[in-house]
Amino acid sequence: MSRVSQAVVIGLGLVALTLVAYAPALGCGYVWDDDDYVTANPVLRTVADFARIWLEPRSLPQYYPLVHTSFWLEYRAWGLAPLGYHLVNVLLHGTSAVLLWRLLRRLALPGALLAAALFAVHPVHVESVAWVTERKNVLSLLFYLLAFHAWLRWRGDPASAAARGPARGPGAYALVLLAFVAALLSKTVTCSFPAAVLLVVWWRSGRLPRRDVVAMLPLFAIGLGFAWLTAHLEATHVGADTLSFALSPAERALVAGRAVWFYAGKLLAPFGLTFIYPRWVLDTGSVAQWLWPVAALGVVAAAWAWRARLGRGPLTALLLFGGTLVPALGFVVVYPFRYSFVADHFQYHASIALLAGFAAVATGIAARRVAAARTRVALAAAPVVALAVATALQCPIYRDVETLWRDTLRKNPNAQIAHVNLGKILLDRGELGPAIEHLETSLRLDASLNEAHVNLAAARFEQRDFAAAREHLEAAIALRPDLPVGYQNLALVEHAEGHPERALELAEQAVAKGPFHYPSQRTLAMLLIERGRYAEALDHVQKALQSRGEDADARLLAADALLGARQFDQAAGNAAIAWRARPGDPEVQRRLVDAAVGLTADLEPDRARGWLLGLAQALGPGAAGVLGATGERLAAERRLRLAAAALDCAALVARQGGAGDDARRYAARAAELAR
Repeated sequence: MSRVSQAVVIGLGLVALTLVAYAPALGCGYVWDDDDYVTANPVLRTVADFARIWLEPRSLPQYYPLVHTSFWLEYRAWGLAPLGYHLVNVLLHGTSAVLLWRLLRRLALPGALLAAALFAVHPVHVESVAWVTERKNVLSLLFYLLAFHAWLRWRGDPASAAARGPARGPGAYALVLLAFVAALLSKTVTCSFPAAVLLVVWWRSGRLPRRDVVAMLPLFAIGLGFAWLTAHLEATHVGADTLSFALSPAERALVAGRAVWFYAGKLLAPFGLTFIYPRWVLDTGSVAQWLWPVAALGVVAAAWAWRARLGRGPLTALLLFGGTLVPALGFVVVYPFRYSFVADHFQYHASIALLAGFAAVATGIAARRVAAARTRVALAAAPVVALAVATALQCPIYRDVETLWRDTLRKNPNAQIAHVNLGKILLDRGELGPAIEHLETSLRLDASLNEAHVNLAAARFEQRDFAAAREHLEAAIALRPDLPVGYQNLALVEHAEGHPERALELAEQAVAKGPFHYPSQRTLAMLLIERGRYAEALDHVQKALQSRGEDADARLLAADALLGARQFDQAAGNAAIAWRARPGDPEVQRRLVDAAVGLTADLEPDRARGWLLGLAQALGPGAAGVLGATGERLAAERRLRLAAAALDCAALVARQGGAGDDARRYAARAAELAR
């Protein structure tokens, strides 16, 4: 077999291995944050919104435009079906495993294939691959590895070509820049790339030629620029600057020192993996807690001191691991630190260094001590198979959001955000007792959780305890005055208590705080409709539809506004979309009948008959009942010829649908009205 054929077979084998390990993920749905990134992301809906992905950083949860471009394209291809998004994540991860194998081979690292296989199936990566939102990780790593390949093409072997300079010209260097920028536009944790390149140069050649340092300076500048932008948006847009804690320099050192050991430990022994890990209590006066950072620095110092005996490899692996982790080590406060200082997806890129180092050492030991090639293959395959099984068992916790939060609470009962979100799920199902129990537990764990206050207010609202609902909403607004949800829900409380002007004022504040917050737009539109301000309501309905075009409630709201504005044809069109989502729903049928009665008011029976049959075709199952109800409404209004025409249509549609009894009943009623 030729080298090319062998490479193709191995590459396909790595992708197949990844697909087998992650097969359970293909049956998963959407979980936390997937609504902001995909299911309710307004910038995915129309071609016109595509430009906003690139030009309006605050229109996105985070400014990673290549990630959202991939989602935009997939939305055009398969809508909101989760299988496509999960399959793309798995294939991106598998492709990165292939690129990693090829990269390590080009760098002549022993155990390159073992390292790539371990990366492909390690369960610590399930969070990055099985969670649609973490497209950020899998896409950015793909471009990161492509940037490394482009650099090697431009640079040549760092050991043999160190003194001769680049092997190729500006075009090859431009590919390095292009792939690096693409990685940054997917996730800025990849800003460590130029430092990683220089570490690899030093590892291979033992020095840092001036030409290599100069070549990396533009990349350092670009990376720092993107890192600043991400940190700025994390603070001002995501909300990290509103966190109820601030870490001192000493506390950040404690987080960093313990986190690197945590991540290394999970790579070595991936047990007890969970979505939200317990958040450490930091005590700068504790000698025991300072042992973590001191030990980490001690290991690095030892690797430096023993580099003549051990080689530069161990030190390089440690520096690559720690350096890539820097954005997640507490030196920059990110929003997830509110719940935990560590998360599996934080080490997706960094894990490569330790996995490659482990594979190189294990391969070297096996080569010296195990003579039989088959035995060496079996020894290498054993951890790969074990990790693949662990990954397959880990994937199902991402099946849906309730499964995810219940699994989290089983492993970490004090995960306050899991209590909040599980409480919201139960609240939406009408299970008020269990919902309130989880929400009150979350507030006992952390009284600063504005989400818990908002959800508890909703539960109290359902119980008609408006005073308690108001108390929780005022607490939520005090904690997060920048968020629209508190104002929006308080508007509903004021409306229920009979204060329409105050409700309208609060709804307008909510929309001002969050122009793309669907519930706020919906609440304001509802209040405007009640006041007969249909043109204004339609504007807010349209904004609501941008993010929830498939939502039946949004379509019903649109129908109400259009009915008020006497735009009956469009009202019927929106109600028809809601009908297809909720066939037989009495509220949907009422809007359809209102629209049909309003539209046919000025039509001759023959033209009315044609329009009603067109409506029936748009509605599908249950259409005969809608036409029959329309006929009866018209009869009640003494518009008998139109009523007979509507009932004739109902009879025809029922007959075509095989409902003979209904067809005869509608036909008899039509004949009665026609006499």
